[in-house]
Amino acid sequence: MAEKVVLAGEVKLKAYEGAVVGRTSHFSLYDTALATYDVSTTFDQTWSNGFIEIWAMPTAVANARIREHSNKLMQVKVAAKATTQARKAK
Repeated sequence: MAEKVVLAGEVKLKAYEGAVVGRTSHFSLYDTALATYDVSTTFDQTWSNGFIEIWAMPTAVANARIREHSNKLMQVKVAAKATTQARKAK
């Protein structure tokens, strides 16, 4: 069960066509310097390399499996074609 928490301050939210396009709050944890990719930001962009690799891993594994199964399927098709041609040659 969630606790009731009393908050103080003001929050402004701007929405456009169902998407949030702006927000402000005196008590916000949102930090523009961490959320934007600019030369003046405090976010160390080299951290994103590992993050991207981890989040891309399921896609990479799925694509590897698809390629593996496609190769096996191609081998079966080639073998079936060779068998059909051998039967026709008899």
